[in-house]
Amino acid sequence: MRLIASLILSLGFVALGTAQSLSNLGSLAHFASGGGWSTTFFLYNTGSTDAQVQLDFFDDKGNVAVIPLSFPQLLIPPISAMEFVYTLKAGSVLTVLSDSSNTTSTTGWAQLRGSANVNGYLIFRYAGTTGSGVQEAVVTPETRSGKSYVIDFDNTQERFTSFAIANLTSEPVTVMATVRDAVTGNVLGNATAIPLVAMGHEAKLLSDVVTGIASTSGTVEFASPVAGQISVLGLRFTQSSPATQSSSASYAFTSTPPIMKQ
Repeated sequence: MRLIASLILSLGFVALGTAQSLSNLGSLAHFASGGGWSTTFFLYNTGSTDAQVQLDFFDDKGNVAVIPLSFPQLLIPPISAMEFVYTLKAGSVLTVLSDSSNTTSTTGWAQLRGSANVNGYLIFRYAGTTGSGVQEAVVTPETRSGKSYVIDFDNTQERFTSFAIANLTSEPVTVMATVRDAVTGNVLGNATAIPLVAMGHEAKLLSDVVTGIASTSGTVEFASPVAGQISVLGLRFTQSSPATQSSSASYAFTSTPPIMKQ
């Protein structure tokens, strides 16, 4: 599909630079575009020579995700792309912005590749359909090859936790989620199986996947059969309006980095 897309622009490939040999620089476990959400990618070249960067986008089902992109710094029109390649000038940073105006939200994950001295991260942003109540969270590339990652969760008072997992491989994988109490470290209930299709992605409330964790806090471990198969992210939400006004309540949120266990 990528080879075809590189020849036919309408399929969503755009290359702004001469092809180079690129290294895997990590996975970005979650992005969101549309339905009030937008994602901005920040791509850096910290070296003294030009360097190439590449972003590949995948949706929840493991298919290539075609998302609308704009480039505030460049004199080029917005595009819809499933893959983006660009040559960064020495010492420069490029911002690549997804569009939040679509009523339908696309979620997924992104693969970052680049030549020497390239790095980056993303910020996903929620402003709702009216553009008010802006909230943002940062996602940094996962460069580790762990088999197991741990995030904290807090479902007490007006807080709740969600998570995102990406399958980085071309084969289906089953991730086991094991929840432990915050104070005792005891396992709460049985481990929950989370199946992911090849190159797939899952982003849900933790309580929608793991039962028995309402009004509790602790940790959840996400383990895959083989190291390097998954990328994980936690998202922590806190209600910022009184509970008695739940119909108009809004939430502040932030990302929580996973701790690698194995």
